[in-house]
Amino acid sequence: MFYNYYQFIHDLQQALQGELEAISYYQALLDLAPARDREDIRHVREDEERHARTLSQLYFDLTGRPPVTFSVEAPELPSYLEGLREAVGDELDASEQYRDLYLSTYNNRIRDKIFAIMSDEQEHATRLTLLYAVNKEPEHRKA
Repeated sequence: MFYNYYQFIHDLQQALQGELEAISYYQALLDLAPARDREDIRHVREDEERHARTLSQLYFDLTGRPPVTFSVEAPELPSYLEGLREAVGDELDASEQYRDLYLSTYNNRIRDKIFAIMSDEQEHATRLTLLYAVNKEPEHRKA
């Protein structure tokens, strides 16, 4: 079912912790977002919440115990624009992490769940890139 079960469980737990951190991050970003962008940021945060639930359940199904996670402090973002820029990179990194997780199992039920999350992360990177471009555009007009 796995190329290395213990590595998969370790990586799964790290992915879950990353989702919990992302939820906190997107809440902080939402607090800074202009009204026109809030629905997009809310959509991303809600996806991350769904991912955390999916990964938690998968971990429990595979180990018979709940995952161990660490509390997450709310990040302090220097600005909305900088927060968007950083979020794009984080989403691309997460997509790669899920690709590796996907490739580390040959169980199709698990692969389907991981693939759906990976696809969401790619969509988030695209959505956030657009928000970054739209919000950065006025800076270029001033110059």
